[in-house]
Amino acid sequence: MSNLNYFRPARSVIGVIAGLILCAASSAYAAVDVITTIRPLAFIAQAIVGQHGQAQSIMDAQDSPHHFTLTPSDRLQIADSEIMVWVGPILETELADFLFDQERSRAVIRAASLPTMTISSLASGETDPHIWLSPDNATVIARAISEELSALQPELAADFEANLQNFVAAVEAATAMHRDELQGLSTRSFMVYHDAYQYFEEYFSLRHSLALVDNPEVEPGMRALLSKREQIADLQPDCLLLEPDAREPLVATLIPDRSNLRVVTIDPLGYGIAISAAAYPELIESVAGAFTGCLSPAEMN
Repeated sequence: MSNLNYFRPARSVIGVIAGLILCAASSAYAAVDVITTIRPLAFIAQAIVGQHGQAQSIMDAQDSPHHFTLTPSDRLQIADSEIMVWVGPILETELADFLFDQERSRAVIRAASLPTMTISSLASGETDPHIWLSPDNATVIARAISEELSALQPELAADFEANLQNFVAAVEAATAMHRDELQGLSTRSFMVYHDAYQYFEEYFSLRHSLALVDNPEVEPGMRALLSKREQIADLQPDCLLLEPDAREPLVATLIPDRSNLRVVTIDPLGYGIAISAAAYPELIESVAGAFTGCLSPAEMN
């Protein structure tokens, strides 16, 4: 017994020394901080940064990307970060001038302007800003972040490249789980709250029949409401995909009786998902799960 007690302090000291060595090794490189505007971009960035830092988004669930304004705290976060990532003026309208200025002096990735980015247009002719809902676009963004971080910290380039390859594999695995199932539901008729899912739909060979609102931030007029009600009656869709911030009184006006309509809420910005290296595949699985739950025939549920 006495011999065992004698050796315990020595083992404890060795453990402390080993811990200090690991801490020293991990602190040999400066932490890498990436700031993004919206949460899905932070998901992608965290997968590339990995253990070397933290990705954060400046917008919360109650914020509108189109009308968001920076607080002094946001400006400090951006100033202290290695890289800033945003979609572009098609989404973060009020931040465009500020971020264009930032691009002149620091590393800023404007995702929608990346050379190999796939861009779609809305029915209005405007560019669809929901680029992160394409798994292929997410890979383009991830690669751009990896390249930018590698240029800033060349000694970590191998780690960033390895993280990129892991991200690509994880996204492929997440999409493979749902591709056949969703493509098998391509004939089902469904509505969306607003036209936010073109990139996801194109990837999985789906297409919604109708969007309830053309712009979720603009109250539709009476003529538009009556026209939508007529379209809904003619379509008799199988389901409706709502969003957490959908205006319930407006939905009730358009669809007074939902007894024969399956309604599923979907979160395209992933506010229910913690930022982590696995968060973007989780977002794709969450969106795919909402589509599947909405579109599957009753006997499949």
